[in-house]
Amino acid sequence: YVNIGSSSLNDAGIVVEMKSLTPTIYKRVGDLFRTKFGKYAGWAHSLLFVAELPSFRPVLPVDIVNEMIEWKEKEMAKKAAKKESMTAANNAPKRKK
Repeated sequence: YVNIGSSSLNDAGIVVEMKSLTPTIYKRVGDLFRTKFGKYAGWAHSLLFVAELPSFRPVLPVDIVNEMIEWKEKEMAKKAAKKESMTAANNAPKRKK
C-alpha cells in the first residue's frame, strides 16, 4: 500500500516521504482515488495493488511494467541519495561551541 500511496500522491503533485501508511496518508490517497476514479476508486485501487504482485506482471502491458520499473528505480535512487547525505552529515566534523 505504501508504494501505491506514494506513487499516487507524487503523480498528483503532492510530495510525500513516508515509511508507513498513516491514517492521514490513507485518507489522502483515498480522496485522490475517489476524485480521479469516482465510483470505481475501489476497483482502481485493487487493480493497482494486484499490478504490483510479481505473479501478475506477465499479463500487464509492457509500457506499464516499464513505468513501474522506472518508478521503483527512481525511489531506490532517492533513498540511496538520502542515506548517503545522512551518512555524510553524521561523519562531518563537529563544531565546538
